[in-house]
Amino acid sequence: MKRRRNRGPLWTMMTDVGFQLIAVLLVLVTNFKSEANSAKLAAVELQEDNDGLWEENHGLKGQLEDTEEELENYAENGKRQQGIINRLTKDLGVLGEQLGEKTEELNKLRPGGPVDIVMIADCSDTMTPHHERLKKAQLSLFQWAPRLSSRCRVGVLGVRDGVVYRYPLTTINPPWKDGGKSQSQLIDFMTGVKTSPSLVNHAPAFDEALAMLPDSHRATRKQVIILLGDIGPSELDGSGYVFSAREMSVAKDVASRVRRWAEKGSRSVGSIYVGPDQQTSIDRKWFQSLAYPSGQNFATDSTELFNVIFKAIEQK
Repeated sequence: MKRRRNRGPLWTMMTDVGFQLIAVLLVLVTNFKSEANSAKLAAVELQEDNDGLWEENHGLKGQLEDTEEELENYAENGKRQQGIINRLTKDLGVLGEQLGEKTEELNKLRPGGPVDIVMIADCSDTMTPHHERLKKAQLSLFQWAPRLSSRCRVGVLGVRDGVVYRYPLTTINPPWKDGGKSQSQLIDFMTGVKTSPSLVNHAPAFDEALAMLPDSHRATRKQVIILLGDIGPSELDGSGYVFSAREMSVAKDVASRVRRWAEKGSRSVGSIYVGPDQQTSIDRKWFQSLAYPSGQNFATDSTELFNVIFKAIEQK
């Protein structure tokens, strides 16, 4: 029978210490694994946060680039708009100077004696680019008519292939006298005047204008004819490009009759030509031939309407 070895207290103590060490190691290993897992999870979270921050940064960078592009566009638009503003300011300054000059002239003007004004206006389609501007100038003139004369009468003849619009000689009173009725009626008429495709025949219009301003009135009233247009001799033969011998003959006859009329008494003729401004054009020369008593009664700019009429009225 074998005898069981007695290992003694030292062995027991060493065994206990070994078990304790193993237990500590197990705890340490467990804690290490736990901390490693936690660190791994933290690393994953950090990577996710980093990815999110990168995407956010990328988005912000895109927004920044878009904003920079918009700012560049705004700057470019601002330059263009500033250029437009500068041009408009310059134009406004010029218009202001012109308005000041006209106002000064009007303020100096004292109503003269009785005057009759007949306007002959070309209403064919070639006048369309000038029509609204001329119409506004005429409307402004009619509003100032009482300042031109103490007893001013105005008549209007719209011309295409003959007379298509008629406004008889009518007294234009200051608003305080008739509540603005006479001015309003003439303005309403002018608002309805339109351009339309057509050849032009001035002769019938001058026939009517001379009839509206007869010799029987020249002793008591100044008489003025104003022609507005861009075509010279009348287009009688269906062509707007070459004037025939017949058309030139009629044009010469009209000019002669108007000149004989103007030379009698206190009369004048103003002409405003807005066609191609060529010194040698037949149209321009015909308009110039009508102006009486001087070349100051002829103009090639619709803005000169006031000046032409002022000169025509002031001339004796």
